[in-house]
Amino acid sequence: MWLAVGVLAACDAQVESDYPGQALVALQGSVVAAGPVAIKSMLIRWATDDPTGPGEAVSPLALTTSYPAQFTALILAEPPAAARQSLPDGPTFAEGYLFAFDAGGGTVGTDFGHALVWLAGPAGDGTQTAVYLGGATAAGFTVAERSETDALSAEEEILADRCVARAVGEGWNDTRAETTCRAAHAYRLLPAPQGIATRWQLHAVAGGP
Repeated sequence: MWLAVGVLAACDAQVESDYPGQALVALQGSVVAAGPVAIKSMLIRWATDDPTGPGEAVSPLALTTSYPAQFTALILAEPPAAARQSLPDGPTFAEGYLFAFDAGGGTVGTDFGHALVWLAGPAGDGTQTAVYLGGATAAGFTVAERSETDALSAEEEILADRCVARAVGEGWNDTRAETTCRAAHAYRLLPAPQGIATRWQLHAVAGGP
C-alpha cells in the first residue's frame, strides 16, 4: 500500500538559498512511497533521440517542499537547445519528465504518467506535432498524460527512426537499436485536462543515478 512520504522536509516550507529569480511556471504535486523518503532536488529530464532514454538534456528546478509530502518545483527557463525536437510540419517542441533525487543524487521518485511539454509556437489542428501531442496545443508549457500502447503512430515512427539512426551511428547493432527505440516510443500523449495546473504524483523508486 502506498503511503505519504514520512520525511520530505521540515514542517516549514523550504526553498534553496540560491533561488535565482522569477519562475516561468510552477509544477505542484506530492510524493508517495512505502516509507520515509528525503527529497533534496528535482529536475526535468528531456526526451531526445538518445537511445538510452531521457537525460542527456536536463533542466534543474527550484524546489520548495512542505509537510508531509507536497512540493512546488519552479521552472526557471525554457528547455535547452539540446532538448528541442520537431516534426516536419510543426513548431519546435520539447517533452520532459520530472525526477526527484536524494542528497546523494540517487533517483527516488518519478511520474511517467505525465510529460511536461513545451512548444516554441502553436501546433495547429492536423499538423503532425498536434497529432503527436493529442490535439492542437498552444505555445509555451503544458502537461500531457502519457499511456503505453502496442503500436507506434506515424509520428512516433519518425521519432523512433531518429533514435535508431543515432543508436546505429553509436555502434549499436541493428536489432538492438530497433527493439530499444521502438519500445521506448510505444506510448501516446494526450492533453491533461488541467494543463500546467495538473498535480504531479511522484512514486518512489529504488535509489540510483
